[in-house]
Amino acid sequence: MFMSEKYCKGNHCGECCGGVCFESDGSISLSDGELEILMEFAQFSFLPVASDDRNDYPVYRESNIRSEYEYALILSGLQKKGMIHIDYNIPLLNYEYRCYSDCKNHGSMALTLLGQKVIDLI
Repeated sequence: MFMSEKYCKGNHCGECCGGVCFESDGSISLSDGELEILMEFAQFSFLPVASDDRNDYPVYRESNIRSEYEYALILSGLQKKGMIHIDYNIPLLNYEYRCYSDCKNHGSMALTLLGQKVIDLI
């Protein structure tokens, strides 16, 4: 999917796209997996995440539609595009991280302003 809304001014200011300048026409390309995660954020303000110390990638186990590795790539891609923020030091309150018990750090993810703007367009 391509979002043609002009978010990025291309001046690396960080205000319009979180410092991630996209293609010259301001388009943002989203994969099906990225859309899936963004739709999760449309329902929940915050999502759980953990870090895998062995491979140093985000771990998301709230869905089993895709492999753990695929979710790691999706989350990393959304973070690089400036649509989500991942914080391994801020776990969700009252959330049981049972399925993440093998991970050292339990954290949370949230949308950035750009991520929210994209959801509003979907």
